[in-house]
Amino acid sequence: MERGELGRRVGLAAGTIKAIERDERRLVDDNLRKVLGALEIQENNVRLLVSAREGRLRSDDSAPCDVELRAIEAITEPVFILNTVMGRIVAANRSCESLMHLRAGVSIYEWLVAEPWTRQLLGQDWRTIVHGLIWGAAPLIECVMPDGERERLLDVCSRVPEWEVLWTTRPATADFIYGARMTDPGTEDTLDYSFTAAELRFPPRVGWWQGQLTPAGPELARVSA
Repeated sequence: MERGELGRRVGLAAGTIKAIERDERRLVDDNLRKVLGALEIQENNVRLLVSAREGRLRSDDSAPCDVELRAIEAITEPVFILNTVMGRIVAANRSCESLMHLRAGVSIYEWLVAEPWTRQLLGQDWRTIVHGLIWGAAPLIECVMPDGERERLLDVCSRVPEWEVLWTTRPATADFIYGARMTDPGTEDTLDYSFTAAELRFPPRVGWWQGQLTPAGPELARVSA
């Protein structure tokens, strides 16, 4: 997007945008949110990006407590907790480990892009789903993830043939993916799932989100955005 077009969308002169890009002028929070909106950054990532810029975002690397682990194990459907700053799974219940092969310590982005099990799980929808999720996560990977973790992640993912397209191009739909058809590679059982995610508010759990898959009714499209 050219500076003039971005400026028009957020109400700033192209010269002002240029000065901001060169760190010659500060981008105040109100305008920052407008810029993120104009660049189609997903709303759930905006707060994390603003917090990171202000130096208020710290990765909580502690292990989940017993209450948190019991809470997700009490749910029979696949559930995982994700540290969005590090891009790593904090915890996953037994159902999630069985179906998705997600467990504590696994990089969610490597699992999406480079894990053969995930390709089998998502089948012909793999590319569409992964492209949309990587596009949505790119601002967090670029701006929030620690440098060493980001470099390691990009090194691993860049070995996947599709990575260049997944990382550098805008998908046909850049909206959040809310559903998918999954085929368990072990049992070959196929089922449509809806996906929900919510930010966990356990202080000081900064940047922890809980994701859950729920078997969906027949009205759910195979990939709905």
